[in-house]
Amino acid sequence: MYGYAGRIVKIDLSRSEVKSYDLPLEWCRSYIGGLGFNTKILWDQLPPNIDPLSPENIVVFSPGAFVGTSIPTASRCEASAKSPITGRFGTSNSGLFWGFMLKASGIDTLIISGKAEKLSYISIINGEVNVKSAEHLKGFDCWSTTDSLRRDYGDVEVASIGPAGENMVRYASIENNYYDAWGRCGLGAVLGSKNVKAIAVRGDKPVEVANVKEYEEAYSEAYSRIVSYPLFNLWRTYGTLVASDAYSSQGILPAKNFQYGTIDGWEKCLRENLHKYKKKGVSCISCPIACAHWVEVPEGKYKGLELKDLEVTWVLEFGAKLGLTDFDKIMKCTEVASKLGLDCCS
Repeated sequence: MYGYAGRIVKIDLSRSEVKSYDLPLEWCRSYIGGLGFNTKILWDQLPPNIDPLSPENIVVFSPGAFVGTSIPTASRCEASAKSPITGRFGTSNSGLFWGFMLKASGIDTLIISGKAEKLSYISIINGEVNVKSAEHLKGFDCWSTTDSLRRDYGDVEVASIGPAGENMVRYASIENNYYDAWGRCGLGAVLGSKNVKAIAVRGDKPVEVANVKEYEEAYSEAYSRIVSYPLFNLWRTYGTLVASDAYSSQGILPAKNFQYGTIDGWEKCLRENLHKYKKKGVSCISCPIACAHWVEVPEGKYKGLELKDLEVTWVLEFGAKLGLTDFDKIMKCTEVASKLGLDCCS
């Protein structure tokens, strides 16, 4: 099947079963991939009125249709389930390389249902799916979990939950390696309710396209339009932090939990200060923009702290909402939340 791996995998943790299905061609035409596939599956398979933290809930992961190709910005993977926050449809997406590796393992969609008897992790290596004990990872933060699985499996991409997910905190996230996440809707709590600590994936199966010449022409046009866009260099330099300036200038910061629209000292959190922390840009696979940042605290109490991002989500949620007006403290909050597997804005 051109453009797709052609395979859906469903893991029933309660029955210790792994089943594989052919991806219906009509799904590709009607629902395309990613969120479309997830929505179709939840609509068809999720019973109404279930408890989001019960074994009856399902978690679905689907990369976007172009993931696995070189089409610019095609890196996102959608995760969906019934949300324990709202009791309704919950979905979130994440970039980097996890979705690419799932598709390179020969899987377009991964469905997880039921509940494992004990804490477990899922390994998917070139399409071979195994569910194994994760008792040795109990209580580990997300970064330590990723470290441990990479020691065991090499260069795998890891989706994991931290202590927040294990304890079913309703706004727990699923972390993507160290610095990205499926953050919204409490999906980490849903994995925790299923006793799933992590999903480690690696694959080397290429995605084939039907017409190479037409594909190359479409790729060239898309790439050219992106890099020639008037705001491209601004996005590449500052990423989403450009919005910090806009929020501030318009007086719509969520300052001190939305009590105020401005906050004293916010000038230290504007994009012009990013250069003091930024060491290099960071890109998701197949993306020329590299809107994320590798940053390091240059001095002070948290000197030497390094991580990916000073993106506007963290800056507004940990900065403006909490009344913090320097990047050092915001970065420390980001590190703690990422390790624990907590979403900063659910």
